[in-house]
Amino acid sequence: MTTTQKHQVTSITETGVAFAEYDIVTFTINIQGTGKTNVSAKENARPVIDAVNAVLDRFEASGVKFEKDSRKTFPGGTGPTTRYDNKNKKHVKTGRYANYTICASCLDVHETSEIYDALTEIDRANVQDADFKVRDLAALHEDAVKDANAKVNASFASQCAILGLNPDNYKLLTWNVRKNYSESAGNRSAQAFAASARRVEDDAPEPVEINPGKAQVEATLTIGYAEKSKKNVATKIVPGPGGRQVVTRDGVAIGAQG
Repeated sequence: MTTTQKHQVTSITETGVAFAEYDIVTFTINIQGTGKTNVSAKENARPVIDAVNAVLDRFEASGVKFEKDSRKTFPGGTGPTTRYDNKNKKHVKTGRYANYTICASCLDVHETSEIYDALTEIDRANVQDADFKVRDLAALHEDAVKDANAKVNASFASQCAILGLNPDNYKLLTWNVRKNYSESAGNRSAQAFAASARRVEDDAPEPVEINPGKAQVEATLTIGYAEKSKKNVATKIVPGPGGRQVVTRDGVAIGAQG
């Protein structure tokens, strides 16, 4: 058996960062209807569902772009409604509830303030936080790895200069990439996020400004370096005296096995 010995002399770890504008935002609206029966509870929820869809239809008709097939309405189940009877110290059934969830993803992120403002004006519509995403997250992570690599190269060159070494005498031996798949809002200049928003109703009050910042992802890169050699240093395991195996390097015994 012959192997080539490679000895790592150092390793460097750096974290790269990449930023991007969010390019899709998802709105999620929860609706609950109540009534004496499941039928009446569902009918109680219907006007709210219609009102939410009417708002989304109005924005779409005005030219706001939504992701294809992103608008969905999900049933959230039915069940009993209760109240606590303080006198008898127990919960008493009062009727039934029916839950629904509506989701829609908008590609015109600058319209977030307007859409969120309109949805939250609907009575009994529970609007969750707007969920901002980057569609091509893989490309953003690739940029973060490139940034980490540039930092590793700069750090290695700097260390070699300090130690009086020539970085050209070393080669990459190992590497490891650890990606952070979470997104967070990075720093962003304080600008009017909704400045270019289209007014659906000209006489409506200005919406509360929503500024999500930028998407930020990180990638941590570790590179191990080995010294280049003019020739391969071969290690061999050969038969030795007494049935033992001898480990040699360039024909010189350096150990035994067995």
